[in-house]
Amino acid sequence: LTWNNLRKTLLVHQASEGLFDNDTGALLSLGREMFRLEILEDIARDKVRTLHFVDEIEVYLAFQTMLAEKLQLSTAVKEMRFYGVSGVTANDLRTAEAMVRSREENE
Repeated sequence: LTWNNLRKTLLVHQASEGLFDNDTGALLSLGREMFRLEILEDIARDKVRTLHFVDEIEVYLAFQTMLAEKLQLSTAVKEMRFYGVSGVTANDLRTAEAMVRSREENE
């Protein structure tokens, strides 16, 4: 999770330094990714509140990692070791993806 956050911070810094000034498509993609990550963090926070005896980092990481490809999250690692103990189900992932896409369309 720390690695994901570092990569996110680097990209935001690069954008603020103007590295994307001549590539509006890349800047738009970056903004979309940051928006999606913010929604996933909210979803993960809510999920953590429903679980007992869980490492909350694994919950946050599960949503980011397992939805990285579908949501085009370049900052997320591509695999994780302890998904099985995250408490995140396939249904949670489907619901999260749908929520992200819905919020994206409405905002």
